[in-house]
Amino acid sequence: MPRLGGLIASFESIGLDVHASIDIPGGVAEPSVGVTVYRVVQECLTNAYRHGEGTATVDVRAHDGRICVTVENLIGSSHRSSDSGSGLGLVGMRERVESSGGRLTIDSDDGRFRVRAEFSPMGAVVT
Repeated sequence: MPRLGGLIASFESIGLDVHASIDIPGGVAEPSVGVTVYRVVQECLTNAYRHGEGTATVDVRAHDGRICVTVENLIGSSHRSSDSGSGLGLVGMRERVESSGGRLTIDSDDGRFRVRAEFSPMGAVVT
């Protein structure tokens, strides 16, 4: 998942402060899971840029035989974009994660917007 560094850099270049911790050994995940992780981080950072405030934190790591992704940011009082969005990005993200055999949780406790995704490195098991 080396492309995550480039993705994060692209958001930093447009003014989003991102604190990232990426700890995934190379080759640990099926390519389809890697793409899903990338898309989850991309959607979360897009939302953080449009609707959040302050630093967005990204944590991607292998833990207990799973790949865990957590992205969070403060919920903003003002929007950088006049487009409030359709909300379909979150729906699409959930569908993508579930189609990869993963689980997605979204919450907004304590003024923070938090997305967590967890996957098997092998993705969905087809029987």
